[in-house]
Amino acid sequence: MRNIKKFAKDFNMEYTEDNGYVYVKFNNVKFSIRRKGSTSGTSWSGQRFGSPKGYSVSNSEQRYSEETTTQKDVIAEIVQVLRVTNNATDVEMKELNEYLYNLQYK
Repeated sequence: MRNIKKFAKDFNMEYTEDNGYVYVKFNNVKFSIRRKGSTSGTSWSGQRFGSPKGYSVSNSEQRYSEETTTQKDVIAEIVQVLRVTNNATDVEMKELNEYLYNLQYK
C-alpha cells in the first residue's frame, strides 16, 4: 500500500499497519483500510465465479465501509469523507484536492 503510505506521510497523518489492516488518522477521523483477496472457483454446473481484488475503507465518522478497487480510489474516499464531514480546514482541503487531482490526472 505504497501510495496510501506516501499520501499519509505527505499530509502528516498517523499511519500504522497491523494484521493486514492499515490505519490512517487525520484530525481525529480514523480510517481503516483492508486489502481484499480475490475468491474464485467453479460451481457445480461448471461455471466460473469470483470476486475481484480491491480495498475496503471504513472510517470513524460513518457506519458503512466503502469498497474500492485501487489505492487511488482509497485516497479519493479519504478526501471525500474529510470534505463531507468538514474535518479539514479550507487550506487543507485545497491541498488534498490538488494532491488527488495530480494523482489521478498526471
